[in-house]
Amino acid sequence: MSTDGLRVELRVTDPGHCTPARAARTTGASVDGVSRTVDDGRLVQEFTLRGDAEEIRECARDDDDLEAVFEWEEGVRYRERGVDESACVCGVLSEYGYPLDEIAATDDGLRLSFYTPGADRLEEVVEVLRSRFGGVAVVGLERDCDLTDHDPVAVDRAELTDRQREVLETAFEMGYFETPKGANAGEVAEELDIALSTACEHLATAQRTVLSMVLDSG
Repeated sequence: MSTDGLRVELRVTDPGHCTPARAARTTGASVDGVSRTVDDGRLVQEFTLRGDAEEIRECARDDDDLEAVFEWEEGVRYRERGVDESACVCGVLSEYGYPLDEIAATDDGLRLSFYTPGADRLEEVVEVLRSRFGGVAVVGLERDCDLTDHDPVAVDRAELTDRQREVLETAFEMGYFETPKGANAGEVAEELDIALSTACEHLATAQRTVLSMVLDSG
């Protein structure tokens, strides 16, 4: 991979049917951890709203499109099924092969950033976005980014069962993978009200599945 590239930051004041942006405006929370997978032929999007979980849940409870899949004191993770890529800024970038680096919903719309090896198609992408959405502007452009250490890998999270993902996400949020550990397997099992052996089995299977996708990506 070339070591020269661009990190582009865009502002989109009217991002169309962008669920993370809508949810952030409704709840007043910040957005991160946006991800997309395909499950049974349908595009599934997940994202995390960070803030007071009780307030977020109260503000977002009337949104029929969202399913709360995980909650802790500092936020709630939501899932949306059947996402229409053509109506979403993120979908356009995905079509061009530009995976998102960060996304944030703000008072003036949506701010997002992505990496690209060069500026050859950047103007084309921006024009396509402007034809579909309102108020598209390049607000940040970092040239000659060192992309040597960037080696994107597509991880299909649909390979994990819902239960495996729940256990993995809970363990991650509780600090199970930190050094020193913030929680052990027993505490993860207790948090989920499942047997220790079940938690260990799900953790082992989920880690093996994810690692096999990462290590075999070449």
